[in-house]
Amino acid sequence: MKKFQVVTTMHYQGWEQYGERMVESFGKWWPEDVELHLYAENFTPNKNYKNLVVHNIFDTCNNLRGFISDYDSEYNRGIRNGKRDFKYDAIKFSYKVYAQCHAIKHSTAQRLLFIDADTVTFAKPPMETLESMVGPNQLCAYIAEKTAKGYRLVKQDLYSTILNMLQ
Repeated sequence: MKKFQVVTTMHYQGWEQYGERMVESFGKWWPEDVELHLYAENFTPNKNYKNLVVHNIFDTCNNLRGFISDYDSEYNRGIRNGKRDFKYDAIKFSYKVYAQCHAIKHSTAQRLLFIDADTVTFAKPPMETLESMVGPNQLCAYIAEKTAKGYRLVKQDLYSTILNMLQ
């Protein structure tokens, strides 16, 4: 059983702006036994790494289109008082949620990490440190805020809740 699996999402414009750089740096620095599962919105990346697994998000998460269709509105796209606030964009963030739920349900790894598609890896990740930050009862982690020592992982103790939702 693999210890880690990394998950990210992006659309084609994101691939062109920052995603290709993210995948290249992942392929260069991360251990080959850590797979990057890229949930792509209607495109296939032109990169081929041994540890890159590409999912068409609409094929893999077949309820996503229905969710978007049912709930698409200015309000759910984060429009507040005539201005868009990305923090309230439920439609945009639904891609991440669906991808993470798919990964949780289908992964054989002991730990999942979600990394934003604009993240660039500059050195070999400290795998022992990551392992210690995501304990045995944490299902998933998100590399979040920058600290003096690097990035902090937000641990999610939602294992039973999420599995119940997926059944």
